[in-house]
Amino acid sequence: AQPNISLGYLYSAQKAALNHLANNLTYNSDKMCRITTMNLGLLESKWPSISYKQVALWVNTIMNGGPIEVNDITLSNPTNYREVQKQKEKDYDTVLRKHRTDK
Repeated sequence: AQPNISLGYLYSAQKAALNHLANNLTYNSDKMCRITTMNLGLLESKWPSISYKQVALWVNTIMNGGPIEVNDITLSNPTNYREVQKQKEKDYDTVLRKHRTDK
């Protein structure tokens, strides 16, 4: 599974658990179907992100991949992760300052 670098602890724990479950089903069970875990970056956000259409195209490609099984895949915008986090933090700080002055 991919390491989870998300800042939200609950989300990080849930994502790690899902990846662990998918790996157990893929490698340690008598599965009867293909299992693909998709780790997605931001979806259709004001920050650099990927679109639902882009994800759908990859789902279609994976499902029609013939004899090749894709166990896991990470899809994200190519913008540097740290830069996106800086943009988010700046936006959140702006919202917090506005909220404090509105009181």
